[in-house]
Amino acid sequence: MRIITLFALLGGLFTSLTADEVLRTSVKFVKLGKELEVKVRFENISDRPVRVYFIENPIFNSFQSAFTVVHKDGTKSFIAEEPQPHGYVVTESDFHLIAPCHSKTFKQKIGNVTLGSGSNPAGIEWEYSNTITKWEGGIETLDGKTEALFGGKEIPYIWTGRIKAAAKIKPH
Repeated sequence: MRIITLFALLGGLFTSLTADEVLRTSVKFVKLGKELEVKVRFENISDRPVRVYFIENPIFNSFQSAFTVVHKDGTKSFIAEEPQPHGYVVTESDFHLIAPCHSKTFKQKIGNVTLGSGSNPAGIEWEYSNTITKWEGGIETLDGKTEALFGGKEIPYIWTGRIKAAAKIKPH
């Protein structure tokens, strides 16, 4: 069983739990054309709060969230917005606290999708990952100096690891 770490401030202790004890993800296909539209869901299946770091705009979350279209012949097409090196400043609102036994869903639209002629999409795979456990700030960027978030200390209840979900694409 692969261990995924959940850092939770519980009486000064950090707790490690397996992914299947803390966080479950799912992806729901909405549409695929010149745009890919899906809904991604984080579900806290533990008895403790969990916080996920997720920037909602796909232009700025390419380092956290990745989509792949799976074709009927088994080939895959990676789908992503053109990543932007600047133009967004991370705030505490990008760290979503999910209560025990609750979930949070985000709609993701990715434009300029090119699958190639004759493609026959059958499914969508989504992978989410996070390695951030603290945001100390003080880094000079093109958008200004970053601020310390959560007092620059360990982010309470932050989930770290890599987790995947998949869904079938329904033909229109």
